[in-house]
Amino acid sequence: VYITASLERILLFIYPSFVLMMNAVGFGRRVTRLQLIALSLTYAGILLAFWGNIESSVQKNVVLGSFWVILSGLVYAIYLVGSDRVIGWIGSQRYTCYAMMAATVPTVLHCIVQNGLQLTGYPTPVYFLGFGMAIFVTVIPTFMIAEGIKRVGSGNASIIASVGPIFTIVLSTTVLHETISYAQIAGTCFVLAGVFLIGWRGK
Repeated sequence: VYITASLERILLFIYPSFVLMMNAVGFGRRVTRLQLIALSLTYAGILLAFWGNIESSVQKNVVLGSFWVILSGLVYAIYLVGSDRVIGWIGSQRYTCYAMMAATVPTVLHCIVQNGLQLTGYPTPVYFLGFGMAIFVTVIPTFMIAEGIKRVGSGNASIIASVGPIFTIVLSTTVLHETISYAQIAGTCFVLAGVFLIGWRGK
């Protein structure tokens, strides 16, 4: 384990900052005061929610692990900023279809090369879970993200996406009956406040 999942969450959610900087430097989009406040609130919330779960004893290579996570956030930021431009030309639905095909083809080819085309012999629940994850956790959310970028822009969309880890905390508490700490509750409030600011600006 290079780094813990909690540290990974904290580092990964630097990407909204990358998005705002790319839009400002590359396309001359001014970063508004409201965006800066919302970004600060949401990131402070992520820090509060996950900082206490970092266990330094299990982290074997923090520098290398952090590098890969930050690089992942940078690449995702490039994807979001690029999406903002392309969606304006071809529309969110067509763009999402192209993006999904571009991601599916190399993934399937890699799977075939590594493991062969073995699609049978698995327990029935595996097929139902795989289908459900493909449709409800991948395809539908991807269309939603593209439509969201079309409506509010990549900068605001990246800030709003900070609710993702917070939903994870809420679901783990309600469904898996895990204990939620006061820091996580405070972090949730910070993130929701930041997202509310972005939503309030759009009204």
